[in-house]
Amino acid sequence: MTSFTSSLWDAPWKPAESPLLTQFARDVSPSTLAATTPYPRPQLRRSNDTWTSLNGLWEFDWQPPHLQDPPFGRTLNHSILVPFPVESPLSGLRQNSKHDYMWYRKVVDASFWSCMEGRTWLNMEASDWNTTVYVNGELVMGPNNTPHHIGAFDPFVLDVSPYWFHNTSSTELIIGVYDPTEQGTANGVGKQNSQRLEDPSGIFYTSTSGIWGTVWLECVPEPISIHSLAMETSHPDTQGIVIHAHIHNHEEQMDSPYFLRAFLLEDQRKAKGQEIILDTCKRDVSLFSNQSTTIIFPPPSQGFRYWSPDHPYLYGLRIQVVHSNTLEIIDEVKSYVGVRTVEISSHNLPDLKMATTASSSSSSSHLSLNGHPTFQMAVLDQGFSPDGNYVYANEEALLYDLTMTKQMGFNTIRKHMKMESRRWYYHADRLGLLVWQDLPSRRTQANETGWDSWVEEMTMAIQARQNAPSIIQWTAFNEGWAQNYDNTNSEQNHSLQKLQDQTNTITQQTVQKLQTLDPTRLITDASGGRNVCHQKPLDDYHFWAGGCFGNNTDFHTYCEPDQLLDGLHHVAMDSDPNKAFVLGEYGGILLIHQNHEWYPSRSHGQNKVDTQTQLQDKYDQYAYKIQQAIDHLGLSAAVYTQLTDVETECNGLLTYDRLLKIDVQRIHAINTRVIRHFERRQYSSSMTE
Repeated sequence: MTSFTSSLWDAPWKPAESPLLTQFARDVSPSTLAATTPYPRPQLRRSNDTWTSLNGLWEFDWQPPHLQDPPFGRTLNHSILVPFPVESPLSGLRQNSKHDYMWYRKVVDASFWSCMEGRTWLNMEASDWNTTVYVNGELVMGPNNTPHHIGAFDPFVLDVSPYWFHNTSSTELIIGVYDPTEQGTANGVGKQNSQRLEDPSGIFYTSTSGIWGTVWLECVPEPISIHSLAMETSHPDTQGIVIHAHIHNHEEQMDSPYFLRAFLLEDQRKAKGQEIILDTCKRDVSLFSNQSTTIIFPPPSQGFRYWSPDHPYLYGLRIQVVHSNTLEIIDEVKSYVGVRTVEISSHNLPDLKMATTASSSSSSSHLSLNGHPTFQMAVLDQGFSPDGNYVYANEEALLYDLTMTKQMGFNTIRKHMKMESRRWYYHADRLGLLVWQDLPSRRTQANETGWDSWVEEMTMAIQARQNAPSIIQWTAFNEGWAQNYDNTNSEQNHSLQKLQDQTNTITQQTVQKLQTLDPTRLITDASGGRNVCHQKPLDDYHFWAGGCFGNNTDFHTYCEPDQLLDGLHHVAMDSDPNKAFVLGEYGGILLIHQNHEWYPSRSHGQNKVDTQTQLQDKYDQYAYKIQQAIDHLGLSAAVYTQLTDVETECNGLLTYDRLLKIDVQRIHAINTRVIRHFERRQYSSSMTE
């Protein structure tokens, strides 16, 4: 077990004993946590003097079996370091959420926060799953007059102005959370499991319950403010950059006129920190409350600069609400936008039925970025840390994983069964990493009502991340998890036809929901999921290859390198040529590092090797097979499992505590070779068209 003396941290807090901690855990301190918290909302930033972090020590306790008795005025029995979940070492507790019900309490001194000339908003970046907030003994109602926030992956904001005491010594803030984890039928849970803290094993991991994102206060101007931005860049050459600014009106009617003034700016990195204005736009604000105002920056004569992994150019934005009569700036936010397009395109490649030769050609579809077919050499990233489960120890830890991914030559991340904080996507945008974003699945096969609730939760989570240029596709399901309504997954109890019908229905409906919600991105219906639309029987290959209703045929296999091409060919022969053919998971090479295991006797993975050299050689063997699949099968992407070990699953390129298992330059050279091979292939094809 990893433990440290309390002298390294502020007494009485210290991390709970844990099998592993990363180097970044040493920098975590309750006294500095709030001050070192970076601005949580990078694409809608107000000035630094308008917000403060509430991260740090809170009072904490469990209260089974309900949340009907808020602890007003009562000191709770434990302390917890927010935003780390109760099951994690950095929370200071590392205990299961007993009976799923939790209370948090913090008394905020009046000198700590003042917002006398605006509205006080309480922001919560993430809380899993059903969250209720009280301020000074009053229940805070959310949007649409709802008493609870439902969801684990979407940030939410509450206007606490009517309840906040500015003229007294302190304000009492109480937060109650109910989290059923895998026992729920409607909640997105991903790969969390409430049993893994006491019984670490398998491919599901220690759960994240309660608060797991930054909690912060914000002073928002009155009577009108910018609430959110929605950006569109799907047709930049014809429609330009379109921004829908949602304006929040704190009054029933606005007697005074206002207008929006927006500035499109040069990328700050290119401008070397200076503000270089490229274009301006002015629009009147609707006099009706809570309306959106549309800002349009038309395409410049020389065209926009496109965002890509090689050139992650980000335009700056500055948007103001201005009083039309006095010209006073009422509100101002800063943001950024990346201009990029993504689509499925067709190009001539060898006939799938002639997999052993390249003498014949037919049309095949590929993933295209900015009009150019782009091979996506990806790594699967589950976003777990030994320090905080779902939560990285700090910004440096978050950035380390992304930076290592980029340095190893990957241009894409498949974010697996978890959605990250808004700052994670900001860094992916900034570094130039494409993201395939999984929707965290329900664990149980539930009824249709459970599916409806899950879709609503995922809708909110998607909308919170919809402006990130790095995200290029959503993945609805993974390997058949919760992909039908039955409470059992056993084909012995249900006819195959019934299973197929249910799977078709729920998959098609989910894809249609996603396409309506976000028509600008690609959709994978089921990564390695139930492939029931094919005419052939559901043998082992087809059962784990999705591709009925989305844009991709997505195949999973953990075979040895010499078997990879046969498996891919088997699926490709029965795939829709109008869909991109992708390898959604492969590899999983097991290399165990002694003294860097979560639970040594239970470490597991696929395709075991004993040395770094063997791991790298086997990775290279896979890469050569991928190149052959590009040549003969029209493969568009490959996702290696995985970036880091996760608890007892030891098939990462790094250990769980972030020790490199590989030589970064060697993996970079292999990945670059595959990407360049695809590019040369595309160039040769274009020359013959």
